[in-house]
Parts: sequence; C-alpha cells; structure tokens
Amino acid sequence: MNHEEIRAKIAEAIAEGEATATAQQLPSEVFAALRERGLALDAAAQGNALPVMDLAVAYRDLINDCYAAGNCFLAAGFERRAKELFAENPEALEAVEIDRQPPRLRQNPFDSSPEWEAILPEVEDKIFLKIGRRQGMGFCHLYWHTKREILLADYGIEWLSPKDLNPHVMFD
Repeated sequence: MNHEEIRAKIAEAIAEGEATATAQQLPSEVFAALRERGLALDAAAQGNALPVMDLAVAYRDLINDCYAAGNCFLAAGFERRAKELFAENPEALEAVEIDRQPPRLRQNPFDSSPEWEAILPEVEDKIFLKIGRRQGMGFCHLYWHTKREILLADYGIEWLSPKDLNPHVMFD
C-alpha cells in the first residue's frame, strides 16, 4: 500500500466506526504495509536506488502515516533511521522533519454546550456525593465512570469520557 492508500484505509476504518485511530483497532494490513514500506525504503537507501531528497520525503510520508495510524513506536523507529541516514545532509534532514505539534485531544462537544453548563453544578454535586472528593493517581477514571453513570441514569445523556474519545492516550 502506498501513502494515499494507507491514508484512505485509515479514514475508511475511522468513518465506519471500526477504529478511533489506535493501533489496536485499525486493520492489520495497514501496519503490515507501513512496515513493508519502511523495509523497502531501507533497502532503497542502502542501494542508493532513489535520489536523496526523494528518499527523505518518502521517509517523512511514512513517519506521518505511522503517526496517523496511531503507531508512535513504529514512527519513532523510522524517524531514528531517517535521522541516521541523513545526518550528513542538512537539506534532507530538514525534509524529514515532521510537524512537531502535539496531537489535539478529542473532546466531547457536550462538555462545552449550554446544556452541560446548565446542569454542571448539580452533576458535580452528585458525582462527589457518590465518590467523595479524594484525588490522586487514577482518580479521573473513577470520576469519568461515575459521571457517565449519572448522566445516563438521571439525564438520559450518553456521555463519552476523554479516555473513550482518545484511547491512544494514557490518563492518570
């Protein structure tokens, strides 16, 4: 699979509700294709089969595709490899650089709605009445679980937590 095919497969899986851009949920052929592309680029680099700038751009696309597929481990490996390959060539090294913006967390639109603002104090009181005000490691999971239960039971609202919306992120 080439760059466009991988991006299309990721978008298709997400659109069909089969995935949320996490490595565990996307089709395995996407990861096999990413790995295969990486091995092909390594072979091309060793055999000088591509012009240096074309190779740098191909690595950049591969790294971005790995991140888009939710596989940061694979992306980091290819990024390290590209930096080794192009260490002596600043122009190629710059071409490999990817956007270093941290990915934005998906947010529940309900959390910024007027409906939420209207019931927030009441819901917060119910949550803390049920679980107390203790905090610490892992507290957010208990808080979100309780919030989901209360919103569904008392208000008929099916709420998704930040963890539900961002399964690739570790929350504590």
